[in-house]
Amino acid sequence: MPTPIYYHFQQHFNVPARKAFEWCTTYTPGDHALMGEKDVSRMIENITDRTIILTDTFNIGADNQIEKQKLVQIYPEILFWTSTHLSGVCQ
Repeated sequence: MPTPIYYHFQQHFNVPARKAFEWCTTYTPGDHALMGEKDVSRMIENITDRTIILTDTFNIGADNQIEKQKLVQIYPEILFWTSTHLSGVCQ
């Protein structure tokens, strides 16, 4: 039976919290380029103004792909968001 694992972290930035939050929660198809990933594409599906499904497709060889989906829920009033793994390998 799966056991939930709860965690949190804090990161201090030299910019206002609202600006850092907006940067962290503005998703674009080119996000993987910022992380140095190649041969990756991202589809962004806005379900509501606070709920997004991210589908990342990793090309790992000749005609071989891995797809991962995440459900992102954004709570701007408290500068908080969640990212829940929906499908694909979990690493």
